[in-house]
Amino acid sequence: MSLNHFPIAQSWLHQLETWFSDCRGNDLTWDRSKRRRSPDGSGRAHLVQAGLSLGGFLLDIGWYDSSIAVYKVALRAVGVSVGQTSLAYRLSILTGLMVAQIRYCLYSDAVETFDDAEKTLEKLVEVNSALDAATARLWIERCQLAITMSQYDEAEHWSHQALAKLGHHTPISILLRVLHVSCKACVVKRKFQKAGQFISLALNIGLQHFDELHPRFAEVMLDYGFFLLGVDAIEAAADAYSAALRSRRHCFGDSSLLTALAHEDLSYTLYVREYNSGNFRPALDHADFAIDILEHVLPSSHLLLASTKRIKALILEEIAIDNADDGISDEPGLLLAETLHLRSMDLVRQAFGERNVQTAKHYGNLGRLYQTLRRFEEAAKYHKKAIEIKELIVGKEDYEVALSVGHLASLYNYDMEKYCEAEELYLRSIAIGRRLYGSCYSGLEYDYRGLVHLYDKTGQFQKRDLYTGLLHTWQKERDKREITSGLYPPGFFPPCELASHTTSVDLHTFLTSKLPMLCRKSSGESPLLLTHTAVRNQIT
Repeated sequence: MSLNHFPIAQSWLHQLETWFSDCRGNDLTWDRSKRRRSPDGSGRAHLVQAGLSLGGFLLDIGWYDSSIAVYKVALRAVGVSVGQTSLAYRLSILTGLMVAQIRYCLYSDAVETFDDAEKTLEKLVEVNSALDAATARLWIERCQLAITMSQYDEAEHWSHQALAKLGHHTPISILLRVLHVSCKACVVKRKFQKAGQFISLALNIGLQHFDELHPRFAEVMLDYGFFLLGVDAIEAAADAYSAALRSRRHCFGDSSLLTALAHEDLSYTLYVREYNSGNFRPALDHADFAIDILEHVLPSSHLLLASTKRIKALILEEIAIDNADDGISDEPGLLLAETLHLRSMDLVRQAFGERNVQTAKHYGNLGRLYQTLRRFEEAAKYHKKAIEIKELIVGKEDYEVALSVGHLASLYNYDMEKYCEAEELYLRSIAIGRRLYGSCYSGLEYDYRGLVHLYDKTGQFQKRDLYTGLLHTWQKERDKREITSGLYPPGFFPPCELASHTTSVDLHTFLTSKLPMLCRKSSGESPLLLTHTAVRNQIT
């Protein structure tokens, strides 16, 4: 969204740019004895502070390109002075600018901005040691950038760095941000127990200081959804994303970029949830809502828009498959899905390069689509590329690898009759899933069914009966657990019940005892045993 829609912002930019052209190089100083700005800083500090406030406001409401423009002008106004006040302003501006660049998908720019911010921080530390809050904010946003760029080891590193800077005087907004982004860093590293502790603390602290419709709490709720989706609690994740969408619609209306992104998150989660039912209409509706909004506020080739169109392509593919099962041809839907996938993949490769989990996911999406279109050799090629990239980034035993391995196994088993290769892949996928999630992991259903089909086709009836029994045992265990424990992990609750289960967090105890324990690096974790709605293993 342009500043042309915001006359006050235009006026501020004009004032600051006029001042900048007339007055350069003076430090921002404050005459404390007279409690007024000294002549060389007169008006300038006021405009820079106004720029920080305006840039932050635009950032909070999702006007990222406008926020970037404001921060850049404010940065020019501060200049390169090494005075303490100027450096402090510069660090705040650079941090805000980096956040806006990350959220607007300008990742290379964000890396450069972070480097500049780190250099500014080093200079500032020489004259002011009380910088823990500003440092924590900078480092947790660097963690967020690393997550986005699939640099998961780096994300964990920056999360630990930010956590170490939390203290009794850390503003609640920064404390909350560090906790829920650290949860995400743990999820992508498959450290679910620790992730659960971070998001639980964020939920409790958030509700102590904000109401359930506050935009700050909506951010926590989005990462609660990310956590629940990551631990295979799909129904619960849909509840969390629905609550975040309600909050954003309440705060920002139905035409905001932030509302569109909440629609996108919910669309994907509903798409995952409805694999068994085939009821993809709600997921498609939310994807269309997101696309309609984003097409009005973003360039047509923007990465955020491409992401939503990728999700719509996945949904269209599943609808076409269901129509084919009912004897209805839907080739136009599949061709549209291919077009959306290819455009999205090109943008993702431009943004992230070849070696990125997001790129690998797009290869996997194309592999599944080409399997549906019966272009089996192309499908196998893309599945193998997805596996190769994921193994390089996250290792051979990660959940993401298991997904792509399961995709290729399905192709070999049902369409190419490469049963020996398919068997090996299924067993590998099962081993990873059980290790990470335990014996009730939803994706095991499709691996077990695949092996039952494979052994029946190859005449290995004893093995067929073995996996038929494992499938029945799996179903009984899931039914029992859902009846006794519900759809949420132990200790976690639906959004509508969070307030009644909120416990007061003693920040002193948290900072002095619990936080140091959480910051310890662990080599691994036992499976997080959860109850959850079934989700098809073929999802990327």
